Amino acid sequence: MLRALLFDFDGVIVVSEPLHFAAFAEVFARHGVPFSERAYFERYLSFTDRECIERVIEDSGRTDLRERAPELLEEKIAAMARRIETGVPLCPGIEEFVAEAASRFPLAIVSAAIRAEIESILALAGLDRHFATVVSADDVAHGKPDPEGYRLGVERLSDVVPNLAPSECLAIEDSPNGIIAAQAAGVRVLALPHTRPEAELAHADFVAPTFAAVDWAAIEAHFR
Repeated sequence: MLRALLFDFDGVIVVSEPLHFAAFAEVFARHGVPFSERAYFERYLSFTDRECIERVIEDSGRTDLRERAPELLEEKIAAMARRIETGVPLCPGIEEFVAEAASRFPLAIVSAAIRAEIESILALAGLDRHFATVVSADDVAHGKPDPEGYRLGVERLSDVVPNLAPSECLAIEDSPNGIIAAQAAGVRVLALPHTRPEAELAHADFVAPTFAAVDWAAIEAHFR
């Protein structure tokens, strides 16, 4: 039986990945590191900010920046905060989808974003009341595709849903690595092509083109 839902954040609840790319690009340009939009979406999507910075430093051969990685991280967080202040658009249909889901199941967020960004955007959108817990980059050592975040999300939801098993949860994702992470934690996945083409999401258990097209009855039938 389906008993709980775990949502990714960037690209599922908010259209924020372009803002993350712009913030990273601003910081890397300041330090003379090449960074393209294609590389971000194809290689670094779903990593935590720290992991992204570390990997870009290695991939670009800029080993001189290794010791300055914490400084670059703070610069990126500040650059993203400035962008959040001007507003972040919600993914189409998410408000109705979350309201419907919250009327039926406890909800959590499992994201590679930092907690301050998630909580700020949720509060501005009036969606914070719907989520029982938030697992952020602050809570894990490894981002997606590592399953650590989803395992922690299920564990925290167990405080709300006694004896909750991963097999009784559904993750909502938009990236290949997010799907891998959830499935590695034993959680089935509904994917939406908000950020990557639908063909890259074929390993999800369910794929829907939009939130409005999600067939709850069909999904729940797989959990019986």
